[in-house]
Amino acid sequence: MRRCLAVVLFLALHGTVYSQSAPILRIYGVVTQSGAEQKYESILRNTAAACRRVGCPQSYLVFQSLSNPGETWLLSTFASREEAEKFDDYLRNSDLPINRKRMPCRMSYGYLIDYRPDLGGGSQWNMGKDQVLIATRTKAPAEGAVFQGVNEFITIKPAPTDADAVAAASKADVFLKSEVFVAVLRPELSFPAKEWIDANPELWARRPSTRDIRQVIDDRTPQ
Repeated sequence: MRRCLAVVLFLALHGTVYSQSAPILRIYGVVTQSGAEQKYESILRNTAAACRRVGCPQSYLVFQSLSNPGETWLLSTFASREEAEKFDDYLRNSDLPINRKRMPCRMSYGYLIDYRPDLGGGSQWNMGKDQVLIATRTKAPAEGAVFQGVNEFITIKPAPTDADAVAAASKADVFLKSEVFVAVLRPELSFPAKEWIDANPELWARRPSTRDIRQVIDDRTPQ
């Protein structure tokens, strides 16, 4: 449980804007205990509020699964693996305040993966702009923004249409099982970069729940 808490704080205090100058993506996935979704959301909301209060210089995003609301991804980027390691050391030796509440995690997993702009057909994923993403884990690169891990690739792309998101979500399970993650951005749980807010202030002013967003998508999906 303490590991879950440490990584939440780590991501909250050192996410960066995804770009080719920050080619390392860190994914931290959490699957909450049954019925603990609201408790975990409260922890994430409080973490984002703390970042705003102390003026954290970095940013991060929270995405919540459309097929399994108990699963979330926290996304951040780094200029290098060395930068990630340095911040890990900083966090371990810092006096940052830590919420000591037990984290309601049933499962957690993480990736530190390299962006491969030479793969994926030049497709881009706009972190901080695209509101619904589809991520897949494969043995070979697919079309989208491709990130390479150890003997595998994770490809992230925006959902082209609401119907595509619903169709993909209907086939998804926990990411480690189905190898597909279809998720919606949760603005109120994230700590966005100023340029993201300036580019789309209406998005970042909203506070929708996953249930609200899923209902909108269902309503707009052709029958």
